[in-house]
Amino acid sequence: MIHVYLDFSSFTGVFYVGKGVDVRCTTIKRNDKHSFIWRVFSGQRAIVASFKTHEEARRYERMLIAKYGTFVDSMWADEYACNFTMGGDGTDGYQHSKATRKKLSIARRKRPPASIETRQKKEKHLSYELI
Repeated sequence: MIHVYLDFSSFTGVFYVGKGVDVRCTTIKRNDKHSFIWRVFSGQRAIVASFKTHEEARRYERMLIAKYGTFVDSMWADEYACNFTMGGDGTDGYQHSKATRKKLSIARRKRPPASIETRQKKEKHLSYELI
C-alpha cells in the first residue's frame, strides 16, 4: 500500500504533505526547513489515506498540497510550507541495489559529522527563514 500523510503541529497547522511506502512514512527527515519546523514546533504525522497504486496516491497528494497550501512557491503558502514541489514526482518504489547500498553506507561512514559551529550556522540560517 502507498500511504499519503500530513505533517502538522498545533502551532503551524499542516506544513508538509507526503506519500510513501512504509519506511518513508516513518522517516522524519525531508529537508532542512521541514526538520527545523518539526523540531521547533513538535511536529506530528498522520497517515490520511492508503492506495493500491502510485498514481492514485500522487493525485491525492497533489490535491492535499493544493488544499493546505504547503507548496513553498504557492501564493497561498505561509512561512511554514515545506513542500518544494507540487507533489506527485519522485521515484515511486525505487530501491538501490545491494552493491549501491553498500557503497552509500561506506561513504557515509567516512564523512565526519558536522561541527558544532556548522550546525549552529545552519540553525541560525533556518530561524531567519521563519521570521
